[in-house]
Amino acid sequence: MVEPHPTVLDGKLTYVSSKPSSGAAIGGIVIALGLMLVFAKGATGTVVTPAGAAGLLIALVVLAISLLLTVMRRWTVEFDLTGQKLTISQSLLGRPNTIVFDCPLDECIRVGTMEYRNEGGASYGAYVELKQGGKYSIPLPNGTLRDVSLAVSHLVRATGIPRFDTVA
Repeated sequence: MVEPHPTVLDGKLTYVSSKPSSGAAIGGIVIALGLMLVFAKGATGTVVTPAGAAGLLIALVVLAISLLLTVMRRWTVEFDLTGQKLTISQSLLGRPNTIVFDCPLDECIRVGTMEYRNEGGASYGAYVELKQGGKYSIPLPNGTLRDVSLAVSHLVRATGIPRFDTVA
């Protein structure tokens, strides 16, 4: 269940994406090393020229690195209630946060829930939309529409930002 009332510390409502798991990183590294061994030994049994295999190997390594960087990224959305400010930041591989966006709360047009339709059914999330354009996801644990809606309701009461729920 999603925590509808996150802890307010120092007048800040903070939402942080889940901590990257080391299992995903280790899995990605194992896959990349396995691919390198398979193509280095030529054990694929396919008719690929050495130059083609090297190009394919490089492409697969780049894809594996890209996957690792995506998995190891952690997002933070912070609503400063006393300073009336929104800060969106990310950290990569445990490094300190890099600020992606920083603006006053009155730059926020709306917050709301969003439904994402996928193969396994529907999933729900929260977002904040800015005057300058663009919607930014608010990291919440996976939950039901009711759970996410409660979290957004709390955010609306705390910040005064208008609410608008959408379906993607």
